Amino acid sequence: MRKDIGDAAWRHWIKPLRISRLEDGTLTLEAESTLARERVSSQYADRLRVISAAEFNDVSPSIRHVEVRLASNRARSGQPHRLSEQKQAPAAGTFGDHWIGNRTA
Repeated sequence: MRKDIGDAAWRHWIKPLRISRLEDGTLTLEAESTLARERVSSQYADRLRVISAAEFNDVSPSIRHVEVRLASNRARSGQPHRLSEQKQAPAAGTFGDHWIGNRTA
């Protein structure tokens, strides 16, 4: 994905995202600003859904939707700041650096 959208777009829109949860076929991500939430939702959510479905296939075989929410204060206190720093998807298994750091789909 990084190759497809370019380094600048990757740094500004995708890398700062945090995983909030994976439940009932919906992967919920958190963005730091309304602008980031709107941009990711409108331009990148479908790509993130396809990549996430492939990555989480063992844990949740049918990711049907990616939802992007504005980060809450809870998310800013002690959780890793960036999606690329997280080691596990909440209650869903390993997501980790492989998808964000190494995958170029």
